[in-house]
Amino acid sequence: MMNSKSSSSGNQDSNAFVAAGNAFGNFFNRVGKAFEEKQEELRIAREAKEAGKIWDNKKKEWVFYLIDEEWEELETKEKQLKTKGSSGAVGEDGSEERAVKDREYYDLLGVSTNATAAEIKKSYYKKARVVHPDKNPDDPEA
Repeated sequence: MMNSKSSSSGNQDSNAFVAAGNAFGNFFNRVGKAFEEKQEELRIAREAKEAGKIWDNKKKEWVFYLIDEEWEELETKEKQLKTKGSSGAVGEDGSEERAVKDREYYDLLGVSTNATAAEIKKSYYKKARVVHPDKNPDDPEA
């Protein structure tokens, strides 16, 4: 016959076992549910792409991509920029020049005011080579 101490210990062990089983069951249920939700999201995304839709981050939804509408929007924006008028010169690539206090050094090097540091450096070395006496021994002005 069992004593009361061992039977209460057995009840505690079985209660702990049941609690642990419930915790694991809940965990696996949540994982399974998350997996199913992700599968559903992927299915919806695949169907939307097949239908010609794209994800709009601003609206947070799938929308139809219409290239004609986008083209019209771009043309409208371009017309608006042209009507505002350009305040400065236009660079070689068609972009508006950056406003600077004095263009003399840019003109001397033959670069745009929008030129990167690498472009300015490259142009400087090309100009320096032209006037360097070691590179042009026949030129008295070098």
